[in-house]
Order: sequence, then C-alpha cells, then structure tokens
Amino acid sequence: MVSSAHLCERLLAPSPPAELSRSYAANAAAADDYYKGHIFRVTGTVRSTRRDVVGDIVLQLGDESRSRPIEATIHQSATHMAMRLSKGDTVGVNCVVKGILMKSPVVDDCRF
Repeated sequence: MVSSAHLCERLLAPSPPAELSRSYAANAAAADDYYKGHIFRVTGTVRSTRRDVVGDIVLQLGDESRSRPIEATIHQSATHMAMRLSKGDTVGVNCVVKGILMKSPVVDDCRF
C-alpha cells in the first residue's frame, strides 16, 4: 500500500513523455517499480486522438523528442474536455501509470 504522502509526491512531480519512454527503454522492471500503479502528472503535446474498442478517448502525448508517445486513456468524466483538444495542443493530465505496451508507456484513468 502506498502512503498518501508518497502518492502526492509522485503526483506533483511532472513526467514528460520522453522521461517515461526513456525510463522504460532503459530498464522496464525498474520503471514499473517506480511508475506502475502510481499517479503522475503527464504534460505533452497531443499527437493524435482516437477512441479505443470500448469507446474511451485515447490521446497520444509526446514532446519535442523523437521518443515514443504515451497512450493516455481519458476517464469518462473528462471526455467532454478531451473532445475539445486538437493535434498540437499542449495538455497536462493526472494519470495512473499502467506500464508499457508495444514499446509505448500506457497511462489510464486520466483527468485534467
């Protein structure tokens, strides 16, 4: 169980998409130990938006680096805000890190 103080510390530490990507590329097990299951503030540029198979909005967030974008699934309560975003917009979301899938970090339950 993670203490609320520890959770807040991680939440307040912003994690650019490139940082998550580099961490997972360097050592996925260590990155999972630090990130997975914890809430982080992820700020990046919208590279694309889509709906997944269950209809949730997924944002691909990146930055100026060439690292793989983060796949950010938006919580249903924030769908109306996500629908206003366009490619190139900069956005910050608080998300639970789920790990890595096909070399891209995956975050879920994202809220603005």
